[in-house]
Amino acid sequence: MFCNSCGTEVSEFARVCPNCGNPTVKVETREVLGTKWADFLGYFYFWIGCLFNLFGILKLVELSGQSAEFFSGENKLSGYINLGIVLGIVFIVLLAVAAVAIINRKSNAGKLVCIVFGYEFVMTLVLLIYGSSVVGVSTGQASDGFRMILDIVLIFVNASYFDNRSDVFVN
Repeated sequence: MFCNSCGTEVSEFARVCPNCGNPTVKVETREVLGTKWADFLGYFYFWIGCLFNLFGILKLVELSGQSAEFFSGENKLSGYINLGIVLGIVFIVLLAVAAVAIINRKSNAGKLVCIVFGYEFVMTLVLLIYGSSVVGVSTGQASDGFRMILDIVLIFVNASYFDNRSDVFVN
């Protein structure tokens, strides 16, 4: 450690500088926190999410012409499919915006990540409720419930993660 006044190297345990007599103050160094999780989200996870959602939207568009066949000529699924397409497009935009915010170290990156996981939770819930009302039976699966619980956990984890790294995400 060095004296703040004269710059002389001083023992860690010294209370005063032997050269100038000024009190020494140990400067607390802050631990630098890594950004591997944010990099994983921004460079990989959210872009893969965009890709999978794009495939899902294309599947829904393909299915939209065939939905009448599933219900003996009734086109009950068209509203559900259209809702799924719109929600999917909005989700792709949110994922891309959050990924770019993380990559550019924007100060709102943490909020956007929480919004992404919150939107995924709401989107899953809306599609489950709407799908069950259209089909007449529960369309939910155990994986939907697990994903919704995981979304809630990830909201809190990411809020804490990005709050602790507010000095990194400052642009």
